[in-house]
Amino acid sequence: MREWAAGAVAKILLRDFFDFIESVNEEWVEHPSENIRRAVAVAIKYVSKAKKEEYADSMFSLTEKLMTDDSRYVRKNVGPFALGDGLLRYCPERVLQKIEEWRQSDNGNVKWNVIKLFSTAEARKYKEIAEPIVRAYGHDPDYKIRQAANSTLKTLLG
Repeated sequence: MREWAAGAVAKILLRDFFDFIESVNEEWVEHPSENIRRAVAVAIKYVSKAKKEEYADSMFSLTEKLMTDDSRYVRKNVGPFALGDGLLRYCPERVLQKIEEWRQSDNGNVKWNVIKLFSTAEARKYKEIAEPIVRAYGHDPDYKIRQAANSTLKTLLG
């Protein structure tokens, strides 16, 4: 059911992107339900497939808001799905540029999402860029970040 809901959100966004995006940005990304916020993350993955440059600013804005979300459920869908399977696949140059900005963050959720965007099959195309970034997080004081880095390296290099 949750996948269906995320797919429905994506279809609505694709059909009426500029009419609907303001509501998603203002209400859904900060909705009390982690299920709603997670649906936005998955919808970003699907909307990214449209490869519409005019959507990019809004998609990155949504993603950046979700990157700081404290919900584990939301976090597990932002880095790997919205970023790794979605935006990295369809606008890689922009994601790779944003990574430099995101790496400056002290927020553990942002760090985790940067690491996990490289855990996808798509990320293997960027192995030379990804490996030093992920390895650097392997020395983070936060165990959660080190663990994410180690598991991502296994996937990336495996």
